[in-house]
Amino acid sequence: MSARPLKGSVAEKAAETYLSNQGYTVHRARAVMVNPAPGKFFVFSHDVWKAVDLACMHPAKGFLFVQVTTISGKTGSLQYGHVAERRKKLEALPWPSQGNGADPSYRIQVWGARNQKKGRLIARWFQRWDFDVARRVWTQEPARIAISGPVPTHQDSSRKQ
Repeated sequence: MSARPLKGSVAEKAAETYLSNQGYTVHRARAVMVNPAPGKFFVFSHDVWKAVDLACMHPAKGFLFVQVTTISGKTGSLQYGHVAERRKKLEALPWPSQGNGADPSYRIQVWGARNQKKGRLIARWFQRWDFDVARRVWTQEPARIAISGPVPTHQDSSRKQ
C-alpha cells in the first residue's frame, strides 16, 4: 500500500482489498464523472441506496454492507465528524428484521479511516462499528485493521491528534 492519506477512494480501495483478502466477494460503488456540455462536469455517486460503499458476500459469513468514511475529532467516537453522518444515513434505511439476531444473514458496518503520525511514520488504520438492526444500536469493535505503518494501540488513540 502507498503512503497516501487514507481517505476518499484510497480508503475505499484499502477496505475493498482487505475484505477480498478475507474471502469476501466485493462490489464497490464508484463515482462517475459526466460531461453534459463543454466545460461542465458533474460527479455522481453510485453508492448503493445512497449510503453503502461496499456490498460484500462471503460463503460462510453472509452479507456485509460497509460505509467507508474518515474519522475526524475524537478517535473511536460515533458522535464526531463523518462517522456520525454516515451512521445516520445507514440507520435511515429500511433494513429487514433478522429474527432472533443470533446468526444474522447480513451485517452493517461503518469503517472509519484514520491517519496517525508516529514520529516520521504515518500509521493508517480502520476502526469499525457494527449496527444491530433489531436493537437499533451501534457497537464499536475493539480490534483495528492496520493498513500500513506502525500498528496502532489503544494508548495511541487517547493522545491528542
